[in-house]
Amino acid sequence: MFVFEHSQHLGSNPTTVRAFFSDVRQLNPNTPWFFRVDLLEGEVNVPLYVGQRFSYRFRLFGIPFPWVTEITEVGESHFVDQQRRGPYLSFFHRHVFAETTRGTIMRDTITYELRFGLFSPLANRLVVRPLLLGIFRYRARLAAQRFGEVAG
Repeated sequence: MFVFEHSQHLGSNPTTVRAFFSDVRQLNPNTPWFFRVDLLEGEVNVPLYVGQRFSYRFRLFGIPFPWVTEITEVGESHFVDQQRRGPYLSFFHRHVFAETTRGTIMRDTITYELRFGLFSPLANRLVVRPLLLGIFRYRARLAAQRFGEVAG
């Protein structure tokens, strides 16, 4: 089991930040060129709800993978999506939006297992973790442009 965490302090209120990042249509525009995400099936224009499913085709460096996620928790300040079908053995993504006096701290915690058995730690260190880091750094730059970033 591996854990990837990312946080960012944005200069907007939690409701606005959460609404933006819970809209699955924002997934593709907020990911880097090497990770493209096409939504194939799932309700949009509705608030997230427990049991809601999304079917995607994502391309990693042009190689397509099916991916199905389900929303397993929804709260005022968080939501959780979990892989139901895809490249990971398991994938659990908690999104938290905490209010501060100057905006919102957005925290992402991804807990995941890889399908490479004894080679999973090596695959994680050399491939998966650097890819996640690249995706989240890209998203952080765009989020800072959109909402403003709060220093320190």
